[in-house]
Amino acid sequence: MDLLHLQNKNILQLSGGEQRRAAIACLLAQTPSIYLLDEPINHLDITHQHQLLQHLQYLATNQAAIVMSLHDLNIAEKYCTHLILLSAEGLVAGSKQDVMTANALSNLYAHPLQRLSSNNLVYWQTKSAIIDATSTV
Repeated sequence: MDLLHLQNKNILQLSGGEQRRAAIACLLAQTPSIYLLDEPINHLDITHQHQLLQHLQYLATNQAAIVMSLHDLNIAEKYCTHLILLSAEGLVAGSKQDVMTANALSNLYAHPLQRLSSNNLVYWQTKSAIIDATSTV
């Protein structure tokens, strides 16, 4: 969790992200067989987000079950294999390919979304975020 250089600091002197990484390090040290995580990448910078998610992905593949809440569709697309979408109408659960559809996500967020891909990377964005190259601002 990239904390060794902070080993002599009081936990209260650490930033929010550093405190979050310390809490996650304590959890990882316990090596549970099931991880229940609520927004584990909250307060982490991009580098630490991806380091943690890669480690969780490794754990999920080799030794543990990981259940976590995420709000970032692009992170879910990259790191998750199965999803549960929770809405007022109920839930939709299944493999990422079955659950992460433009229709299901647009309904969930009550906003039009679309799946885009480039160079074997997939990402989600709102349709309203797309600017027509021929329009003027």
